[in-house]
Amino acid sequence: MENLIILILISLLAESVWETLKMVWQNGKLSIDRIGALAIALLIAIGTRLDLLSLLGIETSIPYLGVVLT
Repeated sequence: MENLIILILISLLAESVWETLKMVWQNGKLSIDRIGALAIALLIAIGTRLDLLSLLGIETSIPYLGVVLT
C-alpha cells in the first residue's frame, strides 16, 4: 500500500511540474511572469535545500532532483 501511495505522489508531482512548464509558453510567446516565478521558486528551494521527495522518504539517485522538482 505504501508503494502505491508513493507512486501516486510522484505522478502528481510530475503532472504538476508539466502543467507549470506548459504555462511558460502561452499564445505563441514566453510568459516572463511565469519564468520569473519559476526562477524565484527554484532559488528558494535550492537555497533552503527544500526537498519534497526527501520529506516523503523517497530516495533519488540524482542529488538535487527532489529540490528542483519541489
